[in-house]
Amino acid sequence: NAEYMGVHGDVIHVNKSKMAHRSLSARMKSEWTKLVPMHFGDLSMSLQLITKESPLWSYTLNELDNEGLGCPYWGFAWPGGRALARFIAENPKAVNDKTVLDFASGCGITAIVSKLQRAKDVVASDIDHLAVCAIDMNAKLNNSFVRTTTEDLIGKDHGWDVVLAGDVCYDKELSTSVFEWLRSLHKRGATILIGDPGRHFLPQKHLNQIAEYPLHTLAPDALDDNNGCRSASVWTLPSS
Repeated sequence: NAEYMGVHGDVIHVNKSKMAHRSLSARMKSEWTKLVPMHFGDLSMSLQLITKESPLWSYTLNELDNEGLGCPYWGFAWPGGRALARFIAENPKAVNDKTVLDFASGCGITAIVSKLQRAKDVVASDIDHLAVCAIDMNAKLNNSFVRTTTEDLIGKDHGWDVVLAGDVCYDKELSTSVFEWLRSLHKRGATILIGDPGRHFLPQKHLNQIAEYPLHTLAPDALDDNNGCRSASVWTLPSS
């Protein structure tokens, strides 16, 4: 009972009818995710995420497709996003009173922390409609409000002061196009913050590392779920 934007921008139809946004959020909260508390210094929050106790944790790809879910990237707080969230929690001036884009927002962790740290306006973008449902759900859970969009923003410039990009370097083609776009935004004056645990396609030689966090300090079970990565970092583009 769903029609939604898949992770590659393709519209996926499941049966004939379209699930209402509210119905999807209700299923996410009651059936697909568990409440996970998080602490970044003095900042505390909670997110509805897929955990080992969630039924979806053990689903096969076929079972996920049968549920109309595809790959539920939105159900996890990935290490790059956690690193960005901690950095912003510890450095609120990075977003305070600024307009912020959280690109490929997923569960919304970085967008929500930005709003909690008094960003003027936060847009969370993700081409997956289910991710937008997750972001809305998690924002409300934290008594926060972020604007959401499923528009593909690569190549666009809406004048954001700060652009956040967590965990976007898992694919060569995507990493290349995103980095060229981020570089163009940086040239006109935007602050770019990238969160990543050191994936192969992260263009490290073109970046400055400004923070590094051991994964076990970002999540107790992080080392179990991230293929041997032991830390996650925040990177920015060097000044011209």
